[in-house]
Amino acid sequence: MNNYLLTLVLKADLEDKARQELLDEVKKKVTSDKGQVTKEDLWGARDLAYPIKHQTKGFYAHFEFETDPAVAKTLDKQLKVEEDIIRFLLVRNEAKTSQSKQVKVAESKEDKGNKDKA
Repeated sequence: MNNYLLTLVLKADLEDKARQELLDEVKKKVTSDKGQVTKEDLWGARDLAYPIKHQTKGFYAHFEFETDPAVAKTLDKQLKVEEDIIRFLLVRNEAKTSQSKQVKVAESKEDKGNKDKA
C-alpha cells in the first residue's frame, strides 16, 4: 500500500448533492480494496487563475489516502473522463511512504530482537 495525495477542482456550478455524490464516489473507489482515506479537506469555491474549460471558478477538494497502486491507476483513468472535474492532480506521497516503511522495518527488527531473547 502506498500513500497518495489527490487534489480535485470541480465545476463550481455543481449542485451540492451532485458534488457530494462525486466526492463519495472517489472515496468509495479508494476504500474498495482495503484502502483508507486519512484526510479529507474541502477548500470550497475559489476563483481560478485563468479560465479552464470556460470556467472561472472551481470547487477545490483535497484527499490524502492509502491504497494499492493498481487502485490508484484505475482511479486516475476514471478521473480523466469525468466531465464535472475541471482539473485533478494525483501523486504518490513519497515522504509518508518512506516513513511507514521505516516504521515497519523498525518493528520487524524489534520483533527479531524479542524472539532472540526468548
